[in-house]
Amino acid sequence: MDCDTSVTPVACTYSCPSDQFFNSGGALTSTKKVTCNTATAEWSHMSASNPLGVLPSCSDKTDPTSYHLTAKIGLAGSDSCIDGLTAALQTALESSSDEAYNCMDNNQCAISGSAKCSSDSDGKLSLEFVVKQSGGDLKTSAIIDAFNTQLKTDAAAKTFTLTVGGKRRKTRATTLTADGTVVSTAESGCAAGSGTVGTSCIKCPAGEYEKDGVCTACAVNTYSDTVGSTKCIDCADSLKTITTGSDSVSDCLVTCTVKDVANGFRSPTIGYTVSEGTTLTTFCNSNYSLEYETTNKALCKTDTQPTCYKKCVIQSVDERATLQTTTLKAGSMLSYKEELKFTCSNKDKDMFNVQCAGAGNLYDISCPSKRI
Repeated sequence: MDCDTSVTPVACTYSCPSDQFFNSGGALTSTKKVTCNTATAEWSHMSASNPLGVLPSCSDKTDPTSYHLTAKIGLAGSDSCIDGLTAALQTALESSSDEAYNCMDNNQCAISGSAKCSSDSDGKLSLEFVVKQSGGDLKTSAIIDAFNTQLKTDAAAKTFTLTVGGKRRKTRATTLTADGTVVSTAESGCAAGSGTVGTSCIKCPAGEYEKDGVCTACAVNTYSDTVGSTKCIDCADSLKTITTGSDSVSDCLVTCTVKDVANGFRSPTIGYTVSEGTTLTTFCNSNYSLEYETTNKALCKTDTQPTCYKKCVIQSVDERATLQTTTLKAGSMLSYKEELKFTCSNKDKDMFNVQCAGAGNLYDISCPSKRI
């Protein structure tokens, strides 16, 4: 990962090895930009579901085994659905002179299942159907993409027509014409263990499994440690994973929940589940502190996590008092259990002290009024 530490927050770019990718919002990509807030020790991609800020796993592309075009076209010419629409659709596509539909005529493409007709409250018809390409060149989506482009063009231009019936004596044919509305999406069909990303396929990386043609992160308390998995493995006994997408049995752990801290915050964030023993960093709000000389870093234990205490306030300072290391003044604050030692000009040989024994206490620094 390449980072620019000259900017705030620190900006980093995560990159996959050559020829590997990951799914980002339905598209294959090989890079991800993230930032790190050095003040809170948190990455921009950390969340309750990703408390450790795990970056996406990269994987290889694989060749599709098929392509699917899902389309919905608005039709005019009838105010209700009629029988025979699937056959009429098949005929219209096979008999078309447009080269983009040729795959229907040479058995490379076919309508998958039956076309579904629906009518809205205004009587507007729409026809939904799926065209599957399982033959021809499957290394690219060129055939199904051309089909999709032509279908959108014909539907938008209202030149796409279906003729239903009219073959029997004394029956009248019904002609339905596209009304200009069309929604269509092309996707790939992938082999077991690979997932669809648009018209591409990617091998499901460790930590994911293929479910209904999609690479899906393993659920909490499960893992997959091999590429191309079709199922995840349950953690043994009462062990748990911190988040989804675990890729090793070593991710099955005794866990710890980051607890709330009054008058402060933590990193990882409060409410996150992490492995027991993870280092937590606690930050206290202004006028609050941890116990004096206690580090703000501590291992996550379910029952013991650092607390923020209100600081003690020095209300007044005798002009004869001198602190050995700094200058005392009214309004100075002490951390909980912090001790201040001071001398008095009228008691040269004696050392005095004041300690913040109770959170938020108020103290006066005073010297004896008489020499002895």
